Amino acid sequence: MNQLAIFSSPEDEIEENQLLVHLNFLKDVNIWSRALILPGDNWKTEFARQVTKADVAILFITANFLNFDFMQRRIIPQLLERHRQGELIIFPLIAKHCAWEMIDWLDDMEVCPRNRKPVWDDAGNNIERDLAAIAKEVTLIINSRKNNSVESINEFKFADKVWMKLPLGRIAAGEPIEIPESISINENGTFSNSEYITVPISQGLARKAQYLCVLEVVGHSMIDADIHNGDLVVMSKQAADQFIMRDYVYIVWLKDEEQVTLKHIYDEGNGCIRLQPRNKKYKPTLTTLENVEILGYVVDVIDYISI
Repeated sequence: MNQLAIFSSPEDEIEENQLLVHLNFLKDVNIWSRALILPGDNWKTEFARQVTKADVAILFITANFLNFDFMQRRIIPQLLERHRQGELIIFPLIAKHCAWEMIDWLDDMEVCPRNRKPVWDDAGNNIERDLAAIAKEVTLIINSRKNNSVESINEFKFADKVWMKLPLGRIAAGEPIEIPESISINENGTFSNSEYITVPISQGLARKAQYLCVLEVVGHSMIDADIHNGDLVVMSKQAADQFIMRDYVYIVWLKDEEQVTLKHIYDEGNGCIRLQPRNKKYKPTLTTLENVEILGYVVDVIDYISI
């Protein structure tokens, strides 16, 4: 039986209950929401348990949700990692007006409603219509998972991908390599290149294609993150004021070595940075904060054979 979990802020309980009315008819699905947390239960433990159990996660996006520190720092990174590994479908529901498009990982995703307008808008005239449409989309996702078919899930989730021509370079998932001379970062943060490749990306990513580039992976140090030699990773530029997410894969420029690599990043304190591979055969690299410049982070991985 599939597990559907709704991740929300406690301040949005009334609207969440309206959504549940439209979802309760689903058959052969366990639906979890914060309403099931009983007095005396450890709510943090319950949230963490659902991160590992859920097959589909509805994110109830509001300003309260975006300001929910535990959600953003503890829950969201784990959900994104399971989503990237293909273990979980994330269903971002834009519930109320908020600056969600300023959140890079969220703006990169397809959201619901598809017109990107909040369900509970100022007028409130179409709430029931939108909730019914959301219930239908959730039903399609659940039915796809019942077939145990990754292909059918991907066909539904990525049916609206578009093909975009993006700058192409190479990135090391092993020993660092020199940064590709063909790719340059312009003053306005956009990428330019003498070599390009056409790849399928979501409409969310396509809206900021000028800040994306594609890097061909060289090496095997990230195979446990499902990034293999020859794969293509889509890189988005890292904003200067954006904090580091533990489960993200970053493109790192090592200034002294004049080399670039693909790794997880961990702050060890006292100005020390650990670049962590995802392959037990490779050792982590320790360097100084001053030696590291984050060029961007991975927003999609494309199996080159599939395109």
